[in-house]
Amino acid sequence: MFKVLVVDDEPQIREVFELILEANDSIEVFFAASGNLAIQLLQEQKDVGLIFCDYRMDDGSGGDVFKWVSENLPQTCFTLVSTYEPNRLEGFENFYSRPELYQYISKPFSAEKILKMVSDKSANSEKFSEYARIKLNTILTFRGKIKADVFVKIHEDKMVKIIDAHDDLDQDILQRYIDKSMHWGYVFHDKAQAMMKTKLGETDTLIQKIKTEIKFEDKGNLVLDALDNVREIIQTQGFNEAILKTADKSVIETLQFLDQTKGLKDLLSLFSKRGSYISNHGLLTAYFSNSLIQRLEWNTSELRKKIAIASLFQNISLQSEELAQIHSTIDDSFEECSLQDQKIVIEHPRLSSEILEAKEFFDSDVLNLILNHHESPYGNGFPRSIDSTLLSPIDGVIILSSHLAKEVLLNHSKELTVMVQDFNEIYNKGNFKKIYRALLQVLMRDIS
Repeated sequence: MFKVLVVDDEPQIREVFELILEANDSIEVFFAASGNLAIQLLQEQKDVGLIFCDYRMDDGSGGDVFKWVSENLPQTCFTLVSTYEPNRLEGFENFYSRPELYQYISKPFSAEKILKMVSDKSANSEKFSEYARIKLNTILTFRGKIKADVFVKIHEDKMVKIIDAHDDLDQDILQRYIDKSMHWGYVFHDKAQAMMKTKLGETDTLIQKIKTEIKFEDKGNLVLDALDNVREIIQTQGFNEAILKTADKSVIETLQFLDQTKGLKDLLSLFSKRGSYISNHGLLTAYFSNSLIQRLEWNTSELRKKIAIASLFQNISLQSEELAQIHSTIDDSFEECSLQDQKIVIEHPRLSSEILEAKEFFDSDVLNLILNHHESPYGNGFPRSIDSTLLSPIDGVIILSSHLAKEVLLNHSKELTVMVQDFNEIYNKGNFKKIYRALLQVLMRDIS
């Protein structure tokens, strides 16, 4: 059911909204008499799809609500309902940057305008609710095992069926779409659950093989395959106890594999034969962060595991390998992106954190590490542009490790000694200084 929140300190306005919306039995409506009460409600009802909010209220303004929503629920639709236009109000400077989510209705308003907005937003939220998204390459692996209707999205609001459930999965058809860079397909939820249940069993088998494999390259490929599976299962199906248990086992085996790794050269040799940047970057970030932690006074097995989880799942909200390669908003590749892709890049740390929220395996420390992994010593990172003095030393570990992993993977011709000099300019200062010097120790064996 689509959820709507109305925030206004005037009882008469709340009553008007109730009269307008009460006949629609496909929505659930909540009311709050102040900005702070609205924020408290949203902390409990995070799946609210649309907010109608007044601006001037005594106990927390509409600006306070908008700020909280934009930072904590960045995909939630927010409509300012006020006699004042947003560009005249404090806290709404970036209001028109996301017109697909943020809109303005002036008071007095018509019932037709409110009903149309609710209808449009609820229709968009439910249009594809019966489908689950799965990689076309994954669907290929179920050829001969599971029959399913397979769709691809050719437009934001349109899908076409490319394979019928009565037919065998046609490898040539799927490959044709993959070759066109359409990497994701859609199937009905029951088929997706059957596929992911099978994949979960295959992942547990991979983890058992990791335990007994001796050869470094074969063991590394098994580790990466298991991690890829876990990420896709979470992206497709979300969580249950079995998935969390498998995710935990995969992280433990990854840490043991990294402890056996002799150096960066071995990992780069492994990565050269695998195409996935997101997978390689996650494992390399875990390698650097794990090595750093072991050279700092905070070294505990609990902390090593937390930072490994954050490293491996930092980009779980991203579908695009290309967007995952963007480290900073001053990168040329960021400037070349569309506005929509720029927003995806800037918000992905927050969205990744939200995907993993409310699960014991991903506790608040892990979520904060993921949220902050693109922040900067200069305070110009994203998504929050936090001043470096507010970042913890552990934040610094994953920030530096993630950045270095990107440089190593994308700049093959650049020598490590040059990278170290570049990083000296960025990180050899403030609360990053100790971490940078630990990094020098980590890289000594790879440079020499």
